[in-house]
Amino acid sequence: MRYIIILGWVCMFLLTVSSTKAHSQALESADSLFAIQQYDLAAVMYERAVYERPNDVHFLATTLLSKTNCLKAQEKFEQIGSLLSRIDLNKISDSLKQEIYFQKALGYYLSDRFDDAEKNILPSFNLETFNTKTQLNSVLLYAFILDEQGKWSQAHQVMNDYIRNQTQLPSLEKERLTQSLDSLYATDQHHKLKSIKKAKTLSLIFPGMGQAYNGNYGKGFLNFLLTGGSATFGVYNVLQANYITAATAGVYLFLYFYLGGANQSSYIVPTKNYTKKRKYNDRLKLEIIDMSKSLSNTSSPSLHE
Repeated sequence: MRYIIILGWVCMFLLTVSSTKAHSQALESADSLFAIQQYDLAAVMYERAVYERPNDVHFLATTLLSKTNCLKAQEKFEQIGSLLSRIDLNKISDSLKQEIYFQKALGYYLSDRFDDAEKNILPSFNLETFNTKTQLNSVLLYAFILDEQGKWSQAHQVMNDYIRNQTQLPSLEKERLTQSLDSLYATDQHHKLKSIKKAKTLSLIFPGMGQAYNGNYGKGFLNFLLTGGSATFGVYNVLQANYITAATAGVYLFLYFYLGGANQSSYIVPTKNYTKKRKYNDRLKLEIIDMSKSLSNTSSPSLHE
């Protein structure tokens, strides 16, 4: 009986060693494939490692985070959110939760889904414990998300609060950083976005004025000439007693250019707004990243403390 029990323990030990080795091999293979930029195969091997170890929630979280790097390398940002949603956040540590919140928000941010990005980054600031470096990255990402939504005042406040809560940052450095932020986010620095409604209204009042309001002076002048020309064509045919021509071609041409100029605002205004916002936000991003170098080695309490 004693030998049977010993034999049983030996068999269990060998099975455990063999199983652990298999898990290690799958994970090592995935890491090796990722290192040589075989991202599709690496993603498959990460899934295999998870499949072979289904009940280890911590292992699932860390392995899926590794698979996230494959998706980012392939620019499949839209898949990151659904991938990391497979993790039960109630069964992992706060540090892992923080990383998962960040990576999900980053995936949505890179997919231009800024509302979803904001929803996923906010919970990371309510954790009891956190990694200082990851929290700084989360604050920066949150500011970038707000910038993309045109919430510049809120982004300014988020960065100011973070700097103010850095207990190990010298007072003079805090003052320098907050002054830089104030200058960067000053109201006169914001590119005032144009209103589609106002551009349409101006075009209806006077042809070409809506385009000029948007800064498209050439388009405005052309619309004025075409609308004026079609009106002149209609009046000329009325004077020449060509009433049918005036009522058909003349009216049609006039309405086409008159209303067309107003409707043109529906796409030229958003295009101009996007260009302005993109230029301003890119500048914000570069300068904030440069400022963050002064914050990277400081401790940081929770953003909402």
